[in-house]
Amino acid sequence: MNDKNLKSNFYCKQKALSLLVPYLFALVSIVAPPLSLGANNNSVLTKTQQSAARRGNSYAKSNKADKAQSAYQSAIDQTISVEQCIALVKSTEHSGSILIPVRRNCLNKALHIAKTPDEIFQIIACARQCQLYEITKEAIDSLIAKAESKEDLLELAHKAQSMTMNDVAHIAMDKLYIQESSSEDKINFAKQAKLMAMEDLTRKAIKDASDQETNAHVLCKIIAAIEPLEQPDLDRKILRRAVYQIQNVKECKEVYDLAKRLGQQDIVELAAFKGRKLLLIEQVKVEQGAQEDKQQEEEDRKASEQANQKNASDNGAAVPTGPGF
Repeated sequence: MNDKNLKSNFYCKQKALSLLVPYLFALVSIVAPPLSLGANNNSVLTKTQQSAARRGNSYAKSNKADKAQSAYQSAIDQTISVEQCIALVKSTEHSGSILIPVRRNCLNKALHIAKTPDEIFQIIACARQCQLYEITKEAIDSLIAKAESKEDLLELAHKAQSMTMNDVAHIAMDKLYIQESSSEDKINFAKQAKLMAMEDLTRKAIKDASDQETNAHVLCKIIAAIEPLEQPDLDRKILRRAVYQIQNVKECKEVYDLAKRLGQQDIVELAAFKGRKLLLIEQVKVEQGAQEDKQQEEEDRKASEQANQKNASDNGAAVPTGPGF
């Protein structure tokens, strides 16, 4: 009996609640109208701009492209910051392709009033999201053009990479590399490129640095500097270049020791051969020098004897002076 009463009470409450829900929804709709009908006080857009954007979206839903673009243009003309331009672009997200010209105009205006690299980065991100690639390229070109010093370019590259804009970072590093001239600068650049996972620039910098050097000692220093970059094929290539640039026994020993440490047996043997050849040449030069010195001493001795004989002859043939003359 108690079970029947409990079931009866449960069904009664459920029925009452089902009758009450529609009235609650009706009351909420009267008391709290949709937020979209009013201005958003937290928006970076002014109330006038928000109103124009709502009109533009309304026209866009009705496929009235000209009126939609006109309404949005009035809002664009009032923008004074990049944030406002990007906010207008975001307000067009649900209107489809009909408002593509509006997005393009917004980003063009943003690009003309942007002053800092951070603002241009925002424009690039927004333009890519909207698939407006011509504006993306223009923004990237503007960003790279404003960075002139090595420090600015390196900072820009790191900033771009942190924002997953690897192509922008690569362009900045390309411009930075053009400013590097000495082999030491290029090796330092290669280390920076390696840290940023730009393998192509790392290898290019190492190759260019080694190609412009013709001294075996300097080439060995380059190999030592790039060992942490883990480029074994380039290590071998530079080492082979070094062995053909050897000019003396000291350089030969340096190349020999480095090749042995790196396990390049063929270069070890070649350096050893060149070392023996250089030692033989030096020995021949020493012997030739000793022989030439001996000959010179003999010639000097003969010249001295001839000079003495001449002096003696000249003294014996002199006209005597005195009382007997």
